Amino acid sequence: NLEDVVEFMLSLRGDPAITLDAEKVARGRALWEGDLDCSTCHETQAGLGTGPAPNLAGRGSLEWIVAVIQD
Repeated sequence: NLEDVVEFMLSLRGDPAITLDAEKVARGRALWEGDLDCSTCHETQAGLGTGPAPNLAGRGSLEWIVAVIQD
């Protein structure tokens, strides 16, 4: 379900101020890596090389926003 995938994506921000539903995060990760097959193209861990699509680790975090603005 889309809400689960969104919860997983929010978890990638690493923002401790966000309250996440661990069950939704787990279901979203399972969809991401399984049925949706998003992990074939997108990395979700910082420091890993990227596939053919952007690495989404930290995407939307304060640090990421600052880097986009400075670029």
